[in-house]
Formats: sequence, C-alpha cells, structure tokens
Amino acid sequence: MKFREHQARARAATRRLLLLFAVIVLLMVLAVNAALAFVWLLQTGGHFGFPRGFFETNTALTLGYVLGGVWVESLNLRDGGAHVARLIGGREVVTPRDFAERRLRNIVDEMAIASGLKPPRVFV
Repeated sequence: MKFREHQARARAATRRLLLLFAVIVLLMVLAVNAALAFVWLLQTGGHFGFPRGFFETNTALTLGYVLGGVWVESLNLRDGGAHVARLIGGREVVTPRDFAERRLRNIVDEMAIASGLKPPRVFV
C-alpha cells in the first residue's frame, strides 16, 4: 500500500470515529434527559410540568462531564506512549532487572546511536 493511500484511509477512519463519538454523545445526552425526566415525573406524579431550564441544565451538565473528561484525557495523552504504556500496566526500564531487560535496553541504545537520535524511553 502506498503512503498516500494509507494516509487517506487513516483520515477517513478518524472522521468516522469522530462522527461516532458525536453520535454517542448525542445519544448519551438524550438518555440522561429521558432518565431524569422519568424520575421527575415519578417524583411529582406528573402533576407539575418540568422546571424552567430542566433539559438545558441536564444537557449542559452531561456535556460538561463528557467534554471535561475528553479534555483531561487529552492532557494526559500529551505524555505520549509513556501514558499509554502505564495505562496497560507497563513499567519503564530505567535500571534493568534481569538479562532480558538489559539486552532490550542495549538494543534500543545501539539503534539510537546508529541513527544519531536520543534513546527513547523503554517500557515492558
């Protein structure tokens, strides 16, 4: 596969994921509003209408939680691969514990020297 084709497919996949995220957020807002409206109707016996701003407040709070979570996780992911490695239970190899970790560290260091780049952080 050529690089440009791969890049176009990746962009299309990103657009699909963003659209799916927007649809899920919309469904979540609708579900929260429906659930809270149901609870309100049960509590009041259906005799009173909804308070002014009921649905707007529910929507704002739901969006605040979701978008706030997206913002916090985006800040965490600025650490890059290290954050992802820690999320799945990885640990950084700073001082190798055994022969296999020492060999891994040596290979990474040798490749960095050969390419003229700074050695990356290594996680197992």
